[in-house]
Amino acid sequence: LARAYQQLGRDSEAREQLEAGAENTRQYFELYVRMGQRAEERGLQDEARQWYGRALRMNPAAEEIRGRVERLE
Repeated sequence: LARAYQQLGRDSEAREQLEAGAENTRQYFELYVRMGQRAEERGLQDEARQWYGRALRMNPAAEEIRGRVERLE
């Protein structure tokens, strides 16, 4: 949608869409981390690794999350 707005010369709407997308990405990352933590707390290591893996795909530089995955292996 942002690209379409940009092509139409509607730069402010394009920027709004990009900002909303960035916020959603942050929220999903945090959700995946929380889901991983909950699974880890319940002893569900495979499930925790899956949630942490999703978080890492969104932010490969998240060293703390990478460390959690390594502890589970």
